[in-house]
Amino acid sequence: MRKLSAALAALACVAAAAGCTTNNTVGGPVFATHAKLVMSVGTINDPHGELGPAGTFQNIVTAFRNQLGNSAFISPGTASLTGPGGAITLPAGSGAPPCNEFFVYGQTVGCNGLVGMAPAYPPPDSLHPLYQYPTGFISLSFVPISPTPGQYTAATTVTANGHTLTYSASATMPASFTVLGQPGGATNFVSDGKGGGTFTVTAAPPGATEQVVEVASGPAQVASALVSGTTATITGTGNCAGTPPAGSPIPCGGFVVIVVAADYPFVEAGPPASKTNNPTLTGSNGTSDLSISGLSSFNE
Repeated sequence: MRKLSAALAALACVAAAAGCTTNNTVGGPVFATHAKLVMSVGTINDPHGELGPAGTFQNIVTAFRNQLGNSAFISPGTASLTGPGGAITLPAGSGAPPCNEFFVYGQTVGCNGLVGMAPAYPPPDSLHPLYQYPTGFISLSFVPISPTPGQYTAATTVTANGHTLTYSASATMPASFTVLGQPGGATNFVSDGKGGGTFTVTAAPPGATEQVVEVASGPAQVASALVSGTTATITGTGNCAGTPPAGSPIPCGGFVVIVVAADYPFVEAGPPASKTNNPTLTGSNGTSDLSISGLSSFNE
């Protein structure tokens, strides 16, 4: 499900480009942007390695925003992470913007292998043909680290209006940290024949407060749907009985899904739902924990 591309990475200022602050130098600078970097920690339980290596690893969630709730800066500086064991590697990746920068919700869109899409998020339109949203958690899959109690710090230094500005935030991983059980995933799919349908999903693991069905077809992720109870519905707008068959948003034919379970506001803390520069990134236990189901295969 890892989908990193330059097209996705170009959406660093996701919700509203006008809300992003430029880094231009001007005479007598007045800082109209009130930026804030916040973070949280927890665990990612990915037993089958759908988003990276298989196992349970450290989760780090960040948000770097201005007072309007948008990305703080177009060029937010090179990010750094440290934990109880010292510096944590954050590779730049091959996209542009690079993956070692903090934006509105985690890294630039797609760096962690998972993007937010309709219907869980607003659909594309003529002005935003690639409306795909960041999902907040920092990808450590290149150099994964085991969950380790202690203090974690995120920091970045930004050059704006000829001045150097430093932002940082810290969060503490408790000694008795939470690891969510693996979701059972999607067990059934009833197609609407148009590129959508209804999934039956197992109940969320204990402690999880929301689940999201993530759909991929071929090399691309095509939809995200919030689970309500034990079902998630995607409304198709195409016609798989046509000539040629043309399903949307799920193409006609085979596709795969994973289910992501979270014990914090995984969707609601990100754009476009959250418009604050101090979003709630933790659940009732004070951490941000995710768990990933295995793949399920269906046909549209």
